[in-house]
Amino acid sequence: MLKIIALGASICFTASSVNVLSAWLKSYSVNLQEQAGKDYQNDLMFIDQMSSNRDYPGLVEFSFKIEEKWAPKDLGRYATLVLRTASAMHNASDQPIDIRYRDAQKIVLRALEKFDRLPIEAIAKLLPYLRDEPVDEGNTDAGKRWEKQRTLNATLWLRAWQRLEAETDKNFNPDDVPMMNVSPPKETRLPPGVSPDSISDPNLRQQYERAIASNRRKAEAYNHQHRLRQIMEWFPQMAKKFLINAYSTSPANDAELRVLLSGYISEKSVMDNILRGAIEKKTSR
Repeated sequence: MLKIIALGASICFTASSVNVLSAWLKSYSVNLQEQAGKDYQNDLMFIDQMSSNRDYPGLVEFSFKIEEKWAPKDLGRYATLVLRTASAMHNASDQPIDIRYRDAQKIVLRALEKFDRLPIEAIAKLLPYLRDEPVDEGNTDAGKRWEKQRTLNATLWLRAWQRLEAETDKNFNPDDVPMMNVSPPKETRLPPGVSPDSISDPNLRQQYERAIASNRRKAEAYNHQHRLRQIMEWFPQMAKKFLINAYSTSPANDAELRVLLSGYISEKSVMDNILRGAIEKKTSR
């Protein structure tokens, strides 16, 4: 019997009632997850609907609602919704190109303020929406604003590159795959993948649950490493292209580019390649 003392009152639970309470809490958690999943899918469809209806102001307004609704509770889904909205803005051909590119960059930058908490996979997909050239705003301050924006955008690309390399496990073995189904303890004589609830012995059940949790963590790590390797197939080249384009655009600032590269890139040959590319492109403009 489980005894809980709360607010001066003694509340006793039998093993049976504890099991009922545990089952109810599990069911409640599942229901909340299912509802969150439905809300997420509805928001994705809403973005697509506004895009189809050419409701550009609606997309801009909804981007703030995404921030309020999803950023505090699910950064992965938040990033995907931002990505879908930025894509819809970017492709809104009925809007002036500078406006839609500017607005897409704005919502992406709001998301990237959470850089350290966002999955690197999401960051890699968001970065291409950052501009590598100034927006012609027709005023004297545009050049200064571009220099400031270029520094920020370049830093975000380089931070992501550094983080990708840091999170990539050099000793990753793609052949060491997680199990499809975990085998329960031999004493149970039950087949792999059976529900833990099928095991009556509490010690054996806990042993099995720990094995399942360990395999789940291994699967998550394996999938993460696999995704990182897919990203690294294209990310360095895209980052180089961004940096070369951005720093070959007036006003040039070779010194700043050199400082940024030295802070994030460890390979001198890579640094020299980017610097040389920016200088050559600048002279050819």
